[in-house]
Amino acid sequence: MKPSPAASRNSWTGAVGRGMSAFRDLLVRRLGRLVSPNTLTVVGVMLSLATGCVLARGQFRWGTLLLLVASLFYVLDGAVARTQNLGTRFGAFLDSSLDRLSDFFIFWVLLGYYYVTRNPLDLVVTLAALSSAMLVSYTQARAECLIPSCKVGFGERPERIGILAFGGLFGAAGVEMAVWLIAVLATLTWLHRCWYTWRQLEGRGSQARRPRGPLTLVFWDLPRATPGYDAVIALLALAIVLYVASCHVHTT
Repeated sequence: MKPSPAASRNSWTGAVGRGMSAFRDLLVRRLGRLVSPNTLTVVGVMLSLATGCVLARGQFRWGTLLLLVASLFYVLDGAVARTQNLGTRFGAFLDSSLDRLSDFFIFWVLLGYYYVTRNPLDLVVTLAALSSAMLVSYTQARAECLIPSCKVGFGERPERIGILAFGGLFGAAGVEMAVWLIAVLATLTWLHRCWYTWRQLEGRGSQARRPRGPLTLVFWDLPRATPGYDAVIALLALAIVLYVASCHVHTT
């Protein structure tokens, strides 16, 4: 669901998004005639592999910077395809498939890191985060074979990358908390999409999008660049900061 222009103007995430879109458009004008969308997709995957290698060594801040650069390529490939009219069905398939590969590799690296550092709880949570993130994508793809669209839920890929990148700025403790948040949010999004698809298939189409009653506490469907979305993003960031601060207190 897209926010209204008025809501976007009153949102700090909307302001950040407009700034990033302007930067993206500048790069597209520079690269659009030189590089194909599929090439940008592959470069993004290679950067994700490099990100994983850096994270495996426990260098979370450097890994975060690489993750942000890789994420830029994820955005550029689609933008170049649209502006240069180079989009193809195979290109869309390749982009989606390699996005899953990138996510899979980064989480597997974190699994290896927590195994080597003998941290069984974070190992289990990271496995839950990986599994639920894959289920979010699969559920949408499978549901859209049955219903027109299934894009509900809060924990989509941009939010997951943003949470992981923000946590990585604070080092190991920030990544640890970020993985916990991703595990929870992705699981809720997967359940939300299952519920939404069931409601659609049961003939509740117009009533299916917005949960009511107690379900509103767990099934969020907040449009990006709106005050409600801003509030949730701020709370997630605060949770990471507070956790990192508490870890620092315990180690000093």
